[in-house]
Amino acid sequence: MSTMWQFQRELREAMESGDEEVVRRQEFRHGRFDWLHYPQDVTSDEILVARVMIYPGQKWPEHIHSGYEQMLYVISGTGEHWVDGEREDLHPGRAYYLPPNVAHTMTNSGDDPLVHLSVYHPRMPKAVRELTGSMDSQWAEDALEAVELSGLVSISTMQNIQDKFAAAVGLGVITVTADGDVFTEPTDLPEYCQYIRSSCLYSGTCRAFDPATGRTAHSAEGPFLFNCCMGIVCVAVPLVAGDELMGHMACGFVSLSEPDEQRFSKVRQMAGNLDLDPPRLQEMYGKVEVVLQAQMMAAADSLASIANSILSLALRDMRRSLETEHAAEMLENMRQVSRLEHALQEAELRATEARMKPHFLFNALNLIASKVAEGGREAEDIVYSLSDFLRFSLRRREPTATVAQEMECLRNYINIQKARFGADMRFKLVVEPGLDDLVVPAMIMQPLVENSIVHGLAPSGYRGLISVAVRRRGDRLKLSVADSGAGFDEDEVLYLPSGEDEAWGQTGIGLQYVGLKLQQIFGDDFQFHIRSKSGRGSAVIVDIPAGRSETW
Repeated sequence: MSTMWQFQRELREAMESGDEEVVRRQEFRHGRFDWLHYPQDVTSDEILVARVMIYPGQKWPEHIHSGYEQMLYVISGTGEHWVDGEREDLHPGRAYYLPPNVAHTMTNSGDDPLVHLSVYHPRMPKAVRELTGSMDSQWAEDALEAVELSGLVSISTMQNIQDKFAAAVGLGVITVTADGDVFTEPTDLPEYCQYIRSSCLYSGTCRAFDPATGRTAHSAEGPFLFNCCMGIVCVAVPLVAGDELMGHMACGFVSLSEPDEQRFSKVRQMAGNLDLDPPRLQEMYGKVEVVLQAQMMAAADSLASIANSILSLALRDMRRSLETEHAAEMLENMRQVSRLEHALQEAELRATEARMKPHFLFNALNLIASKVAEGGREAEDIVYSLSDFLRFSLRRREPTATVAQEMECLRNYINIQKARFGADMRFKLVVEPGLDDLVVPAMIMQPLVENSIVHGLAPSGYRGLISVAVRRRGDRLKLSVADSGAGFDEDEVLYLPSGEDEAWGQTGIGLQYVGLKLQQIFGDDFQFHIRSKSGRGSAVIVDIPAGRSETW
């Protein structure tokens, strides 16, 4: 087992170095979480990976997976868990899937720590999807008459939206104007926060209610995770119309770790400063809910969807109200709408990319488990390949990569797949000299190779050759992936010179991802061909501009 868990040794070294970019720890009475690849900035589409330890004899209390799905892989120890009341034993080397919105409990029934890897994938709760889908009809008759929050939506409508959202994610929510006025009545605010705000000595400096928080979220151009007081955290999302900040929504008012005596002491001291009852304030503080970072990420995803719906409606109504009187300003509005459409396309791209990752990750984890059982060094090699692949795919922020980086990522992916399917599956990689520093869309080749494996070589028992080539033709770059597999009839050949949306909808998720990525970066300036012949294999050719990132 020590060979396989070289990965664990790297984790410990990262923890000892204090590198919070790689690992961030959450401590609980019953165990702890060490988060891998946890981003400094909250993003709505990240897959989060954590190493979780439950102490011997401890039980992880029941919690609802509101807004995220989870997959866990048991490393060591014994125990059981309950998913919506159904019991299941946990065994080392096995993976388990937990869908969104289930009730989950886990117990360590052994004498050693129960250790597992957990993968969290944000999924918007159904109630929030329905809420965002209904916004357009709710506000269809409201025209944007002034650049202030009341011009976008009435207080009663916003209160209704806020209450439904809070019920969907199980967190407290507030809405604040750009001037710092509380726009709606706070929903599900903890008793601790309410009691503090009731003090006549309270100065009103809570960051959740501070308009400066909205300005910070606006500058960050997205959800902003922050600390209020005494370890209580919230996520803020700006409410923006055009370029004007209208206010912000904040949700959370929860803690990421169990309170200790040091924090209780500070709470009692705060109570004295505010002329409040210290034991009562401490009791209320102890009732503040403790949640996982994954739950806050899911809340950020849902809250951003609310804000984007508000923005979309504001731009639409602004365009309608001005089109008859100000033709020049109408053109500017269209430019704003184009920006929004680009943002939505990027969100769809990231969501599609996220859907591909969990499936591959757990296939790789199961492969590692089987190789460890067989013995030898092959498991260690796969762990290194998987670690490098995840480091590139999970933590990368830029939409592009150099040809050299893309091919190195592809080699790590191929190493894993060759170990999984055997030596009869062969690969040939060719890159013309002088192209290593050119830029291509990040993670563009791996889905094409995966498509060749699944649809080309699988029918023949994963026997055959997959050839990958990167060549330059003038000011164009040609990326090709060909296989010697099953192929299909010529009348099924797909030719997409500019990636039309309706054509992409007929393909699998991998090719959909490639199409969305090409459209997002190049618009219509790309070509995509799929050529095939039944029994003779298939070839995918992508034609894009050749250049460096600053030329795109």
